[in-house]
Amino acid sequence: MLISVQDNRFAQIENYKSIVEYNASRLRLQGKNGRLIIDGEKLELLCYSIEECWIKGKIHNISYEPNP
Repeated sequence: MLISVQDNRFAQIENYKSIVEYNASRLRLQGKNGRLIIDGEKLELLCYSIEECWIKGKIHNISYEPNP
């Protein structure tokens, strides 16, 4: 996955496989080799496709969990 972040307000994620969890405080995306977790406040999916998604909100933390 490729992640681009602008300030702590916008993020663009490319090459993800699926959305695992989405609510106003957490977004979890499945990638080929693991999961990307974005924690924050008032998170919104601005747009998403099979290739990329755009996130808006106050991003507090971005972490990665490799597949077991």
